[in-house]
Amino acid sequence: MTAEVKLEKRDLFLFLLYHMYMNPTGLLYLFVGLLALGGGIFYLVTGNWRGIFLVAVSLVYFVLMPLLLYVRAGRQIRQPVFEKPTYYAFDTEELRVSQTEVGTTSARYDDLYRVAFFSSVVIIYVDAVHANVLPLSSFSVSPDKVRVFFKNKISKQRLKGIR
Repeated sequence: MTAEVKLEKRDLFLFLLYHMYMNPTGLLYLFVGLLALGGGIFYLVTGNWRGIFLVAVSLVYFVLMPLLLYVRAGRQIRQPVFEKPTYYAFDTEELRVSQTEVGTTSARYDDLYRVAFFSSVVIIYVDAVHANVLPLSSFSVSPDKVRVFFKNKISKQRLKGIR
């Protein structure tokens, strides 16, 4: 299985969304945003206009933060490393990554930190912060075969987004 990846702004935005919200802190942000929205609506319905403040707080979590992540994705995608495609080869024992300017590197599947499926991308974390983002459309096989491949190669504890 291979993949040729030239990241787009949308793919990077999906990664940033996943990285921001799909962890304990991000889930806490979502919970606080929902509480603020619910409390704000309750106060407004009961005639207390101070509920507008709580609705505004929830808008920070649900509108402003994703908007800022989208702007950040737009800035990051302009970096030189994203100008040329990156090639991925998924062998039986290791993942090989190559790019014209940088060269080739490889990693055993057991050494990968985590693999996450989110929306239309696969996120392959090499450690807790650094990851490779691969759109499912960039693979040489169907998305179902990609899911089966990773299900067979990555332990359940390190595989997210697949059951």
